[in-house]
Amino acid sequence: MVIDPIIDIIDLEIGYTITAKSNLFYPPINISANKGDFIALVGRNGVGKSTFLRSISRHQPSLSGDVKISGLPFMSIERSELAKKVSYIPAEPIHAANMTVFEFVSLARYPYNGWFGAIGRYDKELIHSALESVSMTSFRNREIDYLSDGERQRAMIAFAVAQDCDIVLMDEPTAFIDLPSKFEIVHLLKELTLKGKTVIFSTHDLHTAIREVDTIWLMLNDGFKVGSPEDLALNNSLNRLFDRTDIYLDLKTGDFLSRKESNRSINLISENEIYFTWTKHALERIGFSIVIGDACSIPFVECVEQDNCWVWTLNRNEKAIKFDSISNLCSYLKNN
Repeated sequence: MVIDPIIDIIDLEIGYTITAKSNLFYPPINISANKGDFIALVGRNGVGKSTFLRSISRHQPSLSGDVKISGLPFMSIERSELAKKVSYIPAEPIHAANMTVFEFVSLARYPYNGWFGAIGRYDKELIHSALESVSMTSFRNREIDYLSDGERQRAMIAFAVAQDCDIVLMDEPTAFIDLPSKFEIVHLLKELTLKGKTVIFSTHDLHTAIREVDTIWLMLNDGFKVGSPEDLALNNSLNRLFDRTDIYLDLKTGDFLSRKESNRSINLISENEIYFTWTKHALERIGFSIVIGDACSIPFVECVEQDNCWVWTLNRNEKAIKFDSISNLCSYLKNN
């Protein structure tokens, strides 16, 4: 069964026109998304992610090509109608003098009611639900310009939710938000896709993208690579993001590691998988390579539980030194 894409991008060239000469900086883009897709747009700084999102939301003219929304060329769709189909949230926090959060989010309903139309009961329900979904209900009467950057970002996401469009485009929606809130927002966006919305958001948080999204649109200098996070990891496309850097994606663990080789080795022993993992993480962070197994010629750390407490014992040069935390162990190793 062939599914018609909800957004179809055909030979799209993005960039800026300088006087009579076009300044092209990206190859033509051919890509599509289906209803309910959860997509992360990932790429290095300056590759054109924001330009791409502005172009497919019609906030910036493209140089050539076409974008179809539900089969219709989007240049043929009236702006008022397009606002019912596509919601776009830029990366920059909003500024709106003398406007409360509730008033701002209410503007999301203008495509349905007009600028001077009354906000009805259904609209208010959507607005309240949107504010609640981003934990901004208690801020509803606060003026936008008295919010922090993170709170403004939440208000903008509430705006997109209240707009109730089939396609939601967001440029770095979690850029100014703390870590717990970041996970809440990503899960909220995922819930929108379960309701049939198509969500495309740019992000530098590749770790979260790998674990949460259905599809990554990987924006490389020579064009897009598209696939599930797992496929792009296995075909080495994700590692292309780190060309000419010391970072790489470890395919065994899914972690981002440094290529810098360590000239220090240490043996690590623990029967507890969790304590082993985090001790290994710390030792690698301070420059040790981990050897597992019998290695009598090098120092070893043994992590065991004693009297309901965890103890790390460093055995080196025929001496055994005990530590009550990973921090103290690492501090000693760094200075001795």
